[in-house]
Amino acid sequence: MAIITALVLAGCGSSHQYRVKADYLDVLLNQPRAEKVLFASSLDGFQLHPAEKKGGSTWTVTVAANQAFTYFYIIDGALFIPSCKLKQLDDFGSKNCVYLPEL
Repeated sequence: MAIITALVLAGCGSSHQYRVKADYLDVLLNQPRAEKVLFASSLDGFQLHPAEKKGGSTWTVTVAANQAFTYFYIIDGALFIPSCKLKQLDDFGSKNCVYLPEL
C-alpha cells in the first residue's frame, strides 16, 4: 500500500497546519520562541502530550487521522488556541480547534 501524503491547511495561516499520511496525522504548530509545547485532544480525554520540536521552530504531534477531534495546546504553561477555521465551545467557556478528516 503506497503512502499518500497530503498537506492540508486548516485555513489557519502558516503557523498551524495538518499533514495527513496514510492512517496518521501530524499536527504542526510554528512557535519558534516556545520552550515547551503540550497538546491535548478529545481523542483521549484531553490528556497532555508533549510535542516534538523539529527544525528549530515547528512543534509536531502525531495522532490517528481517521477520526474527528477537538484540541488545544499548552505553551510554556499557558493555554493556546491557534487560529483555526473550525472551533467548538468547550465546557469552560473557551473554544477548541476542531479537526475533521477528509471524506
